[in-house]
Amino acid sequence: MNVLIINQHTLNFGDDIAGISLLQNLLEIEDIQKINIIYNTKGKLLLDDEKICHNQDIMLKNIGYCNLIKYFLFRRLGWKKIKNEPLKKMLDIINSSDYIYVSPCGANMGIYKDWRFLIKLLIVVNEGKTPIFHLNTIGASKSKIFDYFATKILNKSIIYVREKKSLEYIESLGLTAKFGADTAFSFKSESKESEKKEKIAFVPTILKSWHPNFKNINIDELIFEKILPIVAEFSNSKKLLIELIPHLKNDEEKEYYRIIEKKLKELNANVIVRNDIDTVYKYNDAIRESKLVIGMRYHSIVLAVKNLVPFISLSYENKMQEVSEYSEKLDFSFKLYEENFNLELLKKKLEESYKDNEKISNELKKVLNNKLIALSKIPLEQLKK
Repeated sequence: MNVLIINQHTLNFGDDIAGISLLQNLLEIEDIQKINIIYNTKGKLLLDDEKICHNQDIMLKNIGYCNLIKYFLFRRLGWKKIKNEPLKKMLDIINSSDYIYVSPCGANMGIYKDWRFLIKLLIVVNEGKTPIFHLNTIGASKSKIFDYFATKILNKSIIYVREKKSLEYIESLGLTAKFGADTAFSFKSESKESEKKEKIAFVPTILKSWHPNFKNINIDELIFEKILPIVAEFSNSKKLLIELIPHLKNDEEKEYYRIIEKKLKELNANVIVRNDIDTVYKYNDAIRESKLVIGMRYHSIVLAVKNLVPFISLSYENKMQEVSEYSEKLDFSFKLYEENFNLELLKKKLEESYKDNEKISNELKKVLNNKLIALSKIPLEQLKK
C-alpha cells in the first residue's frame, strides 16, 4: 500500500508537529510500504524512515505556469509526453498512490486563500484520485473564483475536519464530513517525561504580518499596553520565569520577540527568549516542562493539552476557541478579535491556573485519553477499510 501526503507545510512548528504526528501514525500500519510527501513550502519534516520519501523538488515554481496551463488544457485529451521532470514525477506519485491525504493544516482552503495548495489538489482530482482531508480547517475564502474550484475539489474528496465551524460550512455545500481533533494530539515525543518547572511558556505571534483578519487592527496596543503588564505582574507574584517560545522560523518573529522581551524586562519580569528551540521536539519539550502555557498560536494550545499543562489561550481564530472547548477548558480562552477584552477575567484565570494546576492537569489527562487521541486518528479508518 502506497500513501501520499500532499501540501505539507514546514514554515512553523505547529504544521511540522501535525505532519510528524500523521507520519508516526502511518508508520504503525504494517501494510504501508511507502509514504510520499509533496510539500507546499520549502523544508522537510524531521522524521526519516526507509518507507518515507521527502519529495522536496516537487514545487509549483519548478513546474512553471506554462506547464501547468498545458497540463490542465491537454491532460484530459491524452497528453502524456510530459518533459517537465517535477510535474512528471508528481503525476507518477499521485497515480501510484492508493491513498492521498491532504496534510493537516489551517485555513488554506479558506481565509488564507492558498492558490498553491488549491492547484495541487486540482491536479489530484484531475487524475481521478480522491483526496482525504486529514483534519483540516475548511471555509469560505471571500473569493468566488477560489471557492468555486475549492468546492469542485471538496465534491470529490473524503473530508475530516477539526472544527464544528468547518463541519457546518461543508454541510452548507450539501456535502458530508466527519469531525475529529487535531492530529498533534497523537504526537509521540522523542524525550522522556520530566517534572514541570516554575516557568511560563509564552508563545506570542505578529498577527498583523500574516493573518488576514488582523491587517487593519492595532492588536499590538492590546498586547503591549494591557496583556503584557498583567502577565508580568502575575509572573512576578509567583516568581515564575517567562520563556518566549518561538513558533515561526523567520527573522521577523525573532525581532518581535526581542521587543516583547524588552517590554517584559521594563515591567521587571524574569524573561528569556528560547533561541535554542530549532525543532518540533524541543518546542514540545519547552511546553511540557512548563507550569503554564500562554499561547497566541493554535498548536501551542494543542500541545499544552497534549502535555497536560494548564493554558491561557489568546485566540486569533475560531479554531483556538474550539480546541479549548473540546478540551473542556473554554473559560481559559480569550478572543483577541473581539472588542471589550476582559482583562479582569484574564487575571482571575491566571491565578486559577496556578492555584489549581494539578487539578487542571488531571482533567486534561482524562479528556485526552478518553477522547482526543482517538479523534486525532479517525481519518486513518480509511486505511483500515
